[in-house]
Amino acid sequence: MSKGEVDASKLTAHLPRERGKCICPLCGDPKPDTWHYHTQCSFTSHLWAETLGAVDSLLAGICSLKEYDASLPKKLVEWFEESFEDVVGMDSVDICNATPGSGSPADALNWTGLHAWPFLLCTPKTLHTFLKVPGRPTSSLLLIFPAGRFPKGTTSVKKLKNGKSIKQEFTSYESEDICLVLLRNARQLPVPTKEALEELVEVIALSVLLGTWGLTLAWGKERFPLDNVRTGLGDQLLLETGFFSSPCSAYSLAGMAPLTHVARASAQSHRRESGSVPFTALA
Repeated sequence: MSKGEVDASKLTAHLPRERGKCICPLCGDPKPDTWHYHTQCSFTSHLWAETLGAVDSLLAGICSLKEYDASLPKKLVEWFEESFEDVVGMDSVDICNATPGSGSPADALNWTGLHAWPFLLCTPKTLHTFLKVPGRPTSSLLLIFPAGRFPKGTTSVKKLKNGKSIKQEFTSYESEDICLVLLRNARQLPVPTKEALEELVEVIALSVLLGTWGLTLAWGKERFPLDNVRTGLGDQLLLETGFFSSPCSAYSLAGMAPLTHVARASAQSHRRESGSVPFTALA
């Protein structure tokens, strides 16, 4: 074979064709596009899981627009307490919500907690000032919620419907980044389990705009991306929307992750308040 000549056998192996059209070199599907590789091809199932996890959380996070949850700080504390119960025990965790939307308690900079494992929710500016306080406890920055995504209350928006002006309530969000800080050294604790990470995603997803997209949990030297973690609640939302009406659904969603007690409680709460499933409530 002369220099520069294409080896037809290798070309056929890497880019097979049937009736003159390209087919997937892995499974033979007649439409080997990006959608196929990320949701259909049986040889790329590891990519499916990441795609499902990302879309799961985004869908759940959109629900927060109409379902304001003022108990998010409390739920974060409950997640920590339940996930590390063997180490921290029960009724040993509390939180100070020093976000602008909460009114920023005057004693936030001097607050060191009423229990053994205290948390602080605040802006980066407040955290920077807090870290300068003499005698402050060793602290660990676990999460940063980007500006415009952490819920702070509700706002009314006028909308025309059938020729009439009606008011609709929507969630309003903090205009600054919000930090979740453990006022102790996270290295004293074991790293979160897979189940604990799934429950954390379920706690965050239905309350924070865009769910866990772009969020990473910092735990000592460990980093845990949260935006591709699959949960049972997210899988149910995907089934309801029909976004993945393909072999992806049969392969991954039919055997989807079971709902944790956090997901069940959240879903039931949304159904009671909206009279429908969370995603449908946005229509």
